Amino acid sequence: MIIALARNANEDPLPVGGLKLRIMQLGVLPALLLMAAAGAAAEAPSLTGSAACAEAAAGEDPAEVRLACQPGRERGNLVDGYNLALGLRLQDPEASLGHLSWAADGGLPEAAHVYGNLLLDEGEPERGLAQLAAAAQAGLVAAQYDYATALLETRGPDQRDTILYWYAQAAANGDQSARYNLGVLHLEGHLGSRDPILAWAWFSSLDALEGHPQVYRLVNRLAREMSSQDRRRAEDLRDTLKRDPMAFFE
Repeated sequence: MIIALARNANEDPLPVGGLKLRIMQLGVLPALLLMAAAGAAAEAPSLTGSAACAEAAAGEDPAEVRLACQPGRERGNLVDGYNLALGLRLQDPEASLGHLSWAADGGLPEAAHVYGNLLLDEGEPERGLAQLAAAAQAGLVAAQYDYATALLETRGPDQRDTILYWYAQAAANGDQSARYNLGVLHLEGHLGSRDPILAWAWFSSLDALEGHPQVYRLVNRLAREMSSQDRRRAEDLRDTLKRDPMAFFE
């Protein structure tokens, strides 16, 4: 059984059937706009765009938007196209996806992240993975996590090194669920042989471990099953992973 790490540090993990994608569906995308306006989400795009593009976006005419927003593809223009995609999500889903695709192809990581997950949902793994990879490489932490998880679900052991790399990258950027998933992968051998010592190290590197009782109990059980030599090795690994989750990829 895999235990899913709760996103809220005050919540206990809940048993689930497997690792889950952290996917932004179109139904919740407006929250990105609200968070960006409030300055609450560093990864959400700025709402500042070119005046011409913003004016065209207000008219919700796809042809006008493409004409006004296409030249130069500055970030502000791309954000306007991205925001328009959110505004059209219910009344014109096809146009919404078109604008989302345009912003993603223009290099807006936030759009590539959302578009990639939507493509995966639509059964287009190659295109979806390509968009998630672009967003992950641009430094979007949520995309790094989602890219690793999507590879795990669609490619499995064939992409072992890439999966571990992007989970570790997300962990290095503060994603605690990525640390947890790395522990699960090594404990249960989803990508090859089991490594309880490395699993213990990843689990033990979690922030506020005591706040997740089921994981805490698992860590203690694994420790009891180790020899004193293995325990010392595990503790050294934990200390390394706490400092730098990318240490083994350098």
